[in-house]
Amino acid sequence: MISHIDHIVFTVSDIERSSNFYQQVLNMQVISFGEQHCAVRFGEQSLYLQRLGDEVRHHAMEGAGNVGFISDWPMEDILSHLQKHQVVVLEGPVEKQGPLGVMSCVYLNDPDNNLIEIRVPVATTQDTND
Repeated sequence: MISHIDHIVFTVSDIERSSNFYQQVLNMQVISFGEQHCAVRFGEQSLYLQRLGDEVRHHAMEGAGNVGFISDWPMEDILSHLQKHQVVVLEGPVEKQGPLGVMSCVYLNDPDNNLIEIRVPVATTQDTND
C-alpha cells in the first residue's frame, strides 16, 4: 500500500533560521513557496517547515519532531562537519540495528529541538567479502 515517504513536516519558530540550519548543516536544498512556506529537499524527499499556528489543521508543537536520515558520508566527515558548524552532538556515534542492518548513528537537535538522527551503514565482514 505505502511505497515511500513523500514529505515530513516540522513545526518551527523561525522558518529562515531553520531552513538555514538544514541547508548549511545537513546540506539540503531550500525550496521556498512564498513568505510563509518552505521545504528542504534531500534526494527524492522533502521536509516541510511550518510556523506554529500557520496551519490550523495541525496541532503540533515546536520541537516535537524526530527524524532519522541516512548519509552517504563517512561518520568522521559528518562529525567534522557538525563541529565546523558548532552543532552539539547529543549522543554518538553509537551502533544501532535498523531495517537496513547495523548503522553508526549520531543524534543532534535542530534550532527548535526537533531530534535529528544521522545514520551511516556499518560495513560487516560479509559485506567486505562480497
